[in-house]
Amino acid sequence: MSLADIEGPGSINPHLVALSRRDAKDADYLRRLVLKITWDDQVRPSVLVPLGGFFGMGHARAANFVSVPLRMSPQDGKGFDSWFHMPFASRAKVELISELSADQGLFDYYIDDLGRFHAQRRCERPTDGIDQGGQSNREFQVEGVNDTGEGNYVLLEAEGCGHCVFDM
Repeated sequence: MSLADIEGPGSINPHLVALSRRDAKDADYLRRLVLKITWDDQVRPSVLVPLGGFFGMGHARAANFVSVPLRMSPQDGKGFDSWFHMPFASRAKVELISELSADQGLFDYYIDDLGRFHAQRRCERPTDGIDQGGQSNREFQVEGVNDTGEGNYVLLEAEGCGHCVFDM
């Protein structure tokens, strides 16, 4: 089953897996569901491991635990979280291989594809700005209108989706 096929540069983080064991026919289902992740169209996958092992439970039994990069909870490990940053340059392909005796409809997932981190520094001294003229400070700083953008200082030029954080 293909979980994600992401073109691009990017980074996967975080991701969540929710399993419902009520109908599990295979007691070792955490060993029989295999996670396969291939970066950048490589011939061999970078991750090929049973789901339980990937989420820190190599013995394939569910339990509640929390660590820095992984968590298995609530209700005896029905939900798994991973906070590993997994960057890729051109493509990420995430698959789940089922070696279960029958399709058991156990699996829900969420994968968040984060973009690359960027930082810029801009400095202009003195800034171009506009002349205050005869305006009071209040008129100039709060009440003024600049419909043309003339004299504005450009903080960021960017395209696409993402998050912006400023330190001034």
